[in-house]
Amino acid sequence: MTGKLAGCSQALSVSALIVASLAITQSAWAASTPVFLPAMTYSTGGQNANFHNSGGTAWMVTADVNGDGKPDILVANWCVNSRECTSSSVGVLLNKGDGTFQPVVTYDTGGHHAFSVSVADVNDDGKPDLVVAIGCANIFDQCSDGSVGVLLGNGDGTFQAVHNYPSGGAITAIAIADLNKDGNLDVVVSNCAASGQLCPFGEGSVGVLLGNTDGSFQPVQIYDSGGFIASFVIVADVNGDHTPDLLVTNQLICGNCLGNLGVLLGIGDGTFQTVQTYNAGISYPAFMIAADLNGDKNPDVVLTGGGGQLAVLLNGGDGTFQSAVVYSTGGLYATPLVVSDINADGKPDLLVSNAQFCAGHPPSDDGCIGILLGNDDGTFQPVVTYDSGGIGASSLNVADFDGDGKLDVAVANQCNVFSCSSGTATAEVLFGNGDGTFRQTLIYGTDFEAIRVVVADLNGDGLPDLIIGNAGQGSGSVSVLLNGGTANDTKPPRITLRAAANIVQSPQGELLRIPVSGTITDNLAGVNPNSATFALTDKTGRLRQKGIVHLGLGGRYSQNVFLRASTNNPDLHGRYVVTVRAQHNAGNAGSKKAVVNVPQ
Repeated sequence: MTGKLAGCSQALSVSALIVASLAITQSAWAASTPVFLPAMTYSTGGQNANFHNSGGTAWMVTADVNGDGKPDILVANWCVNSRECTSSSVGVLLNKGDGTFQPVVTYDTGGHHAFSVSVADVNDDGKPDLVVAIGCANIFDQCSDGSVGVLLGNGDGTFQAVHNYPSGGAITAIAIADLNKDGNLDVVVSNCAASGQLCPFGEGSVGVLLGNTDGSFQPVQIYDSGGFIASFVIVADVNGDHTPDLLVTNQLICGNCLGNLGVLLGIGDGTFQTVQTYNAGISYPAFMIAADLNGDKNPDVVLTGGGGQLAVLLNGGDGTFQSAVVYSTGGLYATPLVVSDINADGKPDLLVSNAQFCAGHPPSDDGCIGILLGNDDGTFQPVVTYDSGGIGASSLNVADFDGDGKLDVAVANQCNVFSCSSGTATAEVLFGNGDGTFRQTLIYGTDFEAIRVVVADLNGDGLPDLIIGNAGQGSGSVSVLLNGGTANDTKPPRITLRAAANIVQSPQGELLRIPVSGTITDNLAGVNPNSATFALTDKTGRLRQKGIVHLGLGGRYSQNVFLRASTNNPDLHGRYVVTVRAQHNAGNAGSKKAVVNVPQ
């Protein structure tokens, strides 16, 4: 018997607007531009919880659950809706075969606050089953206890009633593997606190539920996690004995200390040795990945948290770990993490999404992705950041979207750069140059609070499609963007530019603020150019200010160009020219200008 796992800044209004109508310049070559079709959005049948999206918490996954060879979508719903949170559900959206989906069918999870769903054949009958992490067993325990819900599959995309198993505490993450080599899948959970305690006030733990041949599970066995607020758990063989070991992140060691990594070496019979801990090097580690970073065939560990840093702990080869080496992620709230070789040099690189406060990418609430290229020895180069195309970058994924053999990046943003109201979330695609750098981005609208991005070929055309999970305010949704392939684009971007005709200086005469707005769009539907910039020149043609134009949904932009007086330029009155320039990945560029006067 062998169990199997299945694979917001507001726009400024100005009274006097002029629209520039100068000619657009164009370069001479064309190239293929990938196009995603407009998003098709489906209800998940409940409300999702964005604060449980740590990058590894899989509240949305794809798997073929009805045996037709097409990926279906499965979502853990935190609550029934924003008004009803006494129960939770799993939403199942079956693929029609063409990348569109049937209406959601929901299944009760036996508790409330379901936040993670995994697909695995836990009873070895060849039919996919569902394993759900549920934050609370009932509504009367203040969310101190959790459970694991198991829904056995019928093979046709429907599922049997849930069976629940206590997790032994306040559950935060789940992993599935055969821990005792009996051919049955087992479940591992991290609990941020013991049973009957709340997370901030109790010690963390790891719970092990050994599986039986019929898909049921034995009572949980509890192990000390080595710290407080155990937040994430994974399974890996870290000492090379071909026996699964457990790794757990603890967000605190004491009241004001950094977090740590707990390692529980496996004995081989489903039991584990006493935890050994290693300083995480960062505060509040929330997510981790195990991967061989230095080519010695031993799994190393990368940790991320909310503080704008990640930590790398190299494996000593015997299940011990070296001291953490800490790197900046380029922003804050950097939990989602991907390990991939994006420059094809055979060395793993790190990609992380930062929700806000990205260095060199104003304003402060805009998101970005951080790229850390790997060296031979498990160290990494300083982070290089790219705009995420929105606010609250929450998840990223890697695939070759345009078929050029180079890896690209897709990122989900909770809001666009203009607002965080309903219907303003975005997904951005950054195209790789093959050397670890990225060029043009495409920005697509999804729904509200996009917090997870999954890649799968949904319609069998061989092209990677995007599935975006939206938390929403009252109900969750998934947005499906099918990859329409590539199209030749020989024309430059279309640009409109508006700027106030007459600007008044600040009362002290020291600061000039020029509101500019407009749109920058490509000639292909749904595509926005990247590398959009502005330049401000004075009446002599001298460059006085330059920067990035931040594009939002539909290619809209609205921002301020600031110019401050200096000793050499104490008087800001006069004539200025604002130029906005954009270029897409075909190499075609366009620009527009507007004249602004600052009277004395």
